[in-house]
Amino acid sequence: MSKNVSMLNVEVVKEQHDFSERELKIINTLLLNLCANANMNVLKQGMAMNPIEQGSDHIFGVQLAWAESITPDVNEEFKEAIDKSFKTGFKMCDIEGAEVSFLENAYLVK
Repeated sequence: MSKNVSMLNVEVVKEQHDFSERELKIINTLLLNLCANANMNVLKQGMAMNPIEQGSDHIFGVQLAWAESITPDVNEEFKEAIDKSFKTGFKMCDIEGAEVSFLENAYLVK
């Protein structure tokens, strides 16, 4: 049985990227806006966005949290919306090889 999700970590990794600090800030702003748009379209509820620690190959990392948890089905729809919009954004920005990953309820993982 799947559990409801109250927190979702979203990370994007691109091995051996050569983005400047300015380019990373622009990419982060784009991806944060795409997360907010997916939340508005799918969940329609308030969402907190907190940065998460990133390694050298990471180009984006955010922890999304909601006051009320979401069902596994809604979570899958939300992740699909984020994944689709991120991939479209990467295509438009000519970014190849970026991998998107999700981790539900990170506080439960030890």
